[in-house]
Amino acid sequence: MNSILTELQTAQREHLLINLYQTAHDVIYTGYVTELNESGVIMQTFDDAGLQDGLVFLALNVIEAVEFDSDDLDSMAYRIQNAQQAHFVTSLQAPFKFTGQQDLLPQLIQQAIKRQTMVLLVLKDRDMYLEGTIQAQTSVTIDFHVFDKFDYTNQTILSFTTEQIQVIEFLGKELTLEGALVKSNLVHQATKQETTTLAIVATLHQAQKRHQLISLSTSDDDDLFFVGWVNTLTNTSVVINLVDMNGQFGGYVLMQLETLQQVTEISDYLQTIAFFIRRNVLFKQPVLNDERLFDPTVDLFQTVLQQAQYFKRIIRVKLINEDEGLVGVPTDLNADQLTFKILASDDEEDLDTVAVPLVAISEIAFDYMDAYLLEQELKATGDL
Repeated sequence: MNSILTELQTAQREHLLINLYQTAHDVIYTGYVTELNESGVIMQTFDDAGLQDGLVFLALNVIEAVEFDSDDLDSMAYRIQNAQQAHFVTSLQAPFKFTGQQDLLPQLIQQAIKRQTMVLLVLKDRDMYLEGTIQAQTSVTIDFHVFDKFDYTNQTILSFTTEQIQVIEFLGKELTLEGALVKSNLVHQATKQETTTLAIVATLHQAQKRHQLISLSTSDDDDLFFVGWVNTLTNTSVVINLVDMNGQFGGYVLMQLETLQQVTEISDYLQTIAFFIRRNVLFKQPVLNDERLFDPTVDLFQTVLQQAQYFKRIIRVKLINEDEGLVGVPTDLNADQLTFKILASDDEEDLDTVAVPLVAISEIAFDYMDAYLLEQELKATGDL
């Protein structure tokens, strides 16, 4: 732990961008050290677009490694600079104040109680994340009111000790929006979803006509789904204007209708995202275009791929019966086959080209923020 503390002291003193790796969880935190002592560390963190996204407290004993130099950090440094130059918009909250000579966690808890700030907790020996507000603290325990954005009826009060707390995220965009949401008049709505082909198609037609927010899934896994509005609907496919978890425009996805497992038209989570959209000052970042129109009389998969090839646009292609998508650029296209240059996620310089039958493509995501940012990085280095 002494070496971890020494490395964090260096990062704070020299204002270095770092990655923090945890011993028991896969989440990596990227940012700058703002507060540090032997009780823990507080970092200003950033999202994938390079925007400030709240802070995180970590107990020193949960940190496995501090990373100072990597391709990932180089990419994030570029994105932070790009976000400033492109005038990306984010909402910053009034900061918490800390005294460096005192334990950080009690100071954080007291301010979170006073302001009723929404936080995310990771507790020792619990393989889950808890969102909610800290209601009270005694000499022994903390009372925590859990908020479930997927089910408003889940109103649980948990009690635990401060020694169980390993990580606290606070003042991030999504947490701030949730904090405003819980102060509104929350009314639970029973989930309404369709799972048969005829009902799914009928729901999509109705959602397009009403400009209704929906969620869609091509998997039986409840954690894998899209949220958005129907842009264009054909007999075989649908284009969705996506909304991300912060209630902002998240690009487009083109999907084969036959791959849809379910469409949800009413749920508490859809209420949550609708509230976020209304609450946001800005729906999209200035570099994204949320006004694209598509011709329902043509083959949309051919059209989207042709445009991506011509403009050298990065897209994400998902194949039937594959869980992971391929991120890259189309290099050749005919009536039957796509030739695709894959950009490996672990090394952007490690490129590979594959040929994919068009009938094997179930989904194409495009014009989303991460694709735009990766394009800018590769153009800056001459690799695109």
